Amino acid sequence: MDAHVEQVGTTVIYQDDHVRVWILDLPPRGASQWHEHHCGYRFVVTRTGPVATEYRDGRMEPQDDQVGDTSYRQPDESHRLVNLGDSPYQNVVIEFLGSR
Repeated sequence: MDAHVEQVGTTVIYQDDHVRVWILDLPPRGASQWHEHHCGYRFVVTRTGPVATEYRDGRMEPQDDQVGDTSYRQPDESHRLVNLGDSPYQNVVIEFLGSR
């Protein structure tokens, strides 16, 4: 993995010239690192729980994700995902590297 890649997940499980796939594990009440997505991406929820996207200006975008939920997002501003629940949360993030 390139040193300049931001930590958008916990672990990169696959990467080629077109996609980078991360597992994002959040412990209860935990949060991801602050990061930005520089290309389009999709996430798929694999462990359910209430989470919120927190932005640098303090805005919170709550989500009540269910297993199998998926969403496509465009490159975006700096944020982190916060686990609001008492159980571990997990999703898979697929970055589409050619969509920068």
